[in-house]
Amino acid sequence: MKSIHRLLCATLAFFLTSGSSPVSAQVPTKMWDVRFGGSKFDVPDGIIETPDNGIMIAGVSASNNDGNKSQISQGLYDFWVVKTDANGNMQWDKRFGGTDDDGAYDIQQTGDGNYLISGYSASPANGDKSENTRGNKDFWAIKISPDGNKIWDHCYGGNKGEVLRGALPASDGGFLLAGYSFSGISGDKTQPKNGPEGTADYWIIKIDAHGVKLWDRSFGGDGEDELTALAPASHGGYLLAGSSASSHSGDHTQPSQGMNDFWIIKIDSLGNKLWDLRYGGSNDDFLIELTKSNDGGYLLGGYSFSEIGGDKSQDCLGQSDVWMVKIDSNGVKQWDVRFGASKMDRSRSVIQTLDGGYFIGGYTNSLQEGDISEQSRGVYDSWVIKLDANGAKQWEKRYGGDADDYCHLVTQYSDGDYILVGHSQSGVSGDKSQTCFGSDDYWMLKLELIVSLPIGLSQFEAYPQKSGAILDWTTLSENSNNYFAIQRSPDAKTFDSIGMVPGAGTSSAAHDYSYFDENPPLQTVYYRLKQVDHDGGYAFSDIKAVKLQSGLSCQSVCCSVYPNPASHYMIIEFAEVLNGEGVLEMYNASGQLVFTSAIPLTSLKQQIDISQLPAGIYSVRIKSPGRISAFHKILINK
Repeated sequence: MKSIHRLLCATLAFFLTSGSSPVSAQVPTKMWDVRFGGSKFDVPDGIIETPDNGIMIAGVSASNNDGNKSQISQGLYDFWVVKTDANGNMQWDKRFGGTDDDGAYDIQQTGDGNYLISGYSASPANGDKSENTRGNKDFWAIKISPDGNKIWDHCYGGNKGEVLRGALPASDGGFLLAGYSFSGISGDKTQPKNGPEGTADYWIIKIDAHGVKLWDRSFGGDGEDELTALAPASHGGYLLAGSSASSHSGDHTQPSQGMNDFWIIKIDSLGNKLWDLRYGGSNDDFLIELTKSNDGGYLLGGYSFSEIGGDKSQDCLGQSDVWMVKIDSNGVKQWDVRFGASKMDRSRSVIQTLDGGYFIGGYTNSLQEGDISEQSRGVYDSWVIKLDANGAKQWEKRYGGDADDYCHLVTQYSDGDYILVGHSQSGVSGDKSQTCFGSDDYWMLKLELIVSLPIGLSQFEAYPQKSGAILDWTTLSENSNNYFAIQRSPDAKTFDSIGMVPGAGTSSAAHDYSYFDENPPLQTVYYRLKQVDHDGGYAFSDIKAVKLQSGLSCQSVCCSVYPNPASHYMIIEFAEVLNGEGVLEMYNASGQLVFTSAIPLTSLKQQIDISQLPAGIYSVRIKSPGRISAFHKILINK
């Protein structure tokens, strides 16, 4: 669904998400938001667009079967998967877990059309879990069908604890699972720890399409090394990314810049390390996510407490700032930028956009200052930032309600629109349209990208008639306007096209259009126009609600039409003599306006020549200033 938003100027301008060239330099508009949850704690961490243009979300849930969660919890926390359609309507939900703590962190589609949900598990073999933990917490992967049924599950770990933070499909149909490990050689872990007891190393494992482990690798130094993201590498292999407090030791080939640095490792397809690099300033810098760029490089995203120094080219504005580092395919830094204000500003997700720029999702508790252009809605708000290909900020926006709201994940549809997913504690307030079920709910928003089209729409109205609804609109100018599709909805969310009216092409003159929708299926219906250019670009009007009438008020133009059937002429007979002149309009069976004529209202009867109209069924109405008639059906025979 899309909607239109008016410019406050002399005329109204059409806006669109262009089907041919999405434009991203303008601030998008929120189309809708939905929340999913139960009476307790529900937080998402994985998202994927499904082949039907829906969304699948995976995360962690402590809720039972309440709110819109359909299954009771298995333990303290469970995997919780929610599937929606393209408009955010829940289609199904599934929980997976044992008797302890289990949380999903990633979701990927498999080569056979199923899905791999991966995260961590502290549960023994019970509930949905078929294997015991190796230590106190393991990687846990579940393969499910498109309708959410479990196909298999496996866990992987050592004798301490492992935390999964991401997964990637491999070319052989298997997967790379990645995170960090506190274990030494034990269980599924074949390499020793690099750091002292209580510190973590990067840990990756390769599994085949059935979940069987093929190999594992660990990387680290003498401090804490936590892998948080991975991506396919240019020319094969993988890029592993996270944060490190280690010095020049173990697998680290460079000294630390500060307390924690971004740390990336390039490995080949068999897990062998090719090189490593680190980036940071004099304080703490934490990498959360990365995305591969069109030029073969990467954008590393996280947050920073550092001032200028090392790899950081700008001072920190507050407690922590969003920090982005662009590198080429060999890890050479190309640029870095920071965004923030006086308090805590953090990124959680970054993607490359269709226009070659970047889109960042995170959260902030800062006020309207620094790089933040809006007042806070609550305490923490979701915060998104759009960059061009060189890291320059194009726009930023915050979304939230009266409490805490966090954006964890962002993605972009092929039409340019954005999906934001995070969790919310807010009630109905600010940008939140639904109350919270529990302490935290999944919260999903859809944002529409808009760009001005050269179509001047001076008015668009929809109003009821005795037998249907009439839509009237006027353009002051048109440029390459192919046609208008008439779209109808029962709920102002899901629209279907019900007719088409040709446009005027390119014209500087005003044009009036009308469309009659006969006998809509509901008492209240919603309409919008989809304007389509000759090159395929399109726009949507604002939405008009119509509550249909059961009868006709005689404050309208009351008249009758005969003979019926007619052939060469018809008579319009008015119930009373009126002043001035009206307009006769006739619509064909497709609802298109095909005939107009001025008609005097100063006599009771008027004869109208219809000899030029082809045979068929027509709807006739009379309009006059401040009045309009009901539609009258007439059959023209030839």
